[in-house]
Amino acid sequence: GIEVVETSAFSSCNSIEKVYIKDLINWCNIKFESQLANPLANVATLYLNNVCINNLTLPDSIKSVKDYTFAGCHGINSLIIPKNVETIGFGAFYNCKNLQKVKIGNNTKIIKDAAFCNCPSLAFIYLPPSITNIEGNALQTCFENLVVKCKETEYLKQWATENNIKISSSKIDQFINLINDHKDLCF
Repeated sequence: GIEVVETSAFSSCNSIEKVYIKDLINWCNIKFESQLANPLANVATLYLNNVCINNLTLPDSIKSVKDYTFAGCHGINSLIIPKNVETIGFGAFYNCKNLQKVKIGNNTKIIKDAAFCNCPSLAFIYLPPSITNIEGNALQTCFENLVVKCKETEYLKQWATENNIKISSSKIDQFINLINDHKDLCF
């Protein structure tokens, strides 16, 4: 039933290693007012019904990933954001140090600032052609080893050029099929 967690609720809780929840939809609906409002902030691992979340697929009912929802979550290795999500919030996956692969659903339009910032393991991301805005530091500290897969749109071409990112659009359908057919290999 928690709706809001205020700004510094977990600011001095450096020893939190595990966070247990029973409902992912309820977790996604909490408004965390800052990174330190989230108990995951100090690189904790999230457990859903006592099972560690390594490969996170967000529920289809989620319309947006709110600010700081998974910031600092240490356990996430791969992420699938469903097609119903239109916005990925500020710092939503900030400091998810083990996050390696992300597939963003086909209706996502906006990736807010710092959404995937400081995710040094991020190696692959699929951006749908629906993207119309990737804010400034949305993927900061990820560019060096990041492979961006997408169908080129004018916006994504411009974004890639401005950020000196090489995007790969060749064989994109084969890439998506590989992801869908072999989640154990890619996601």
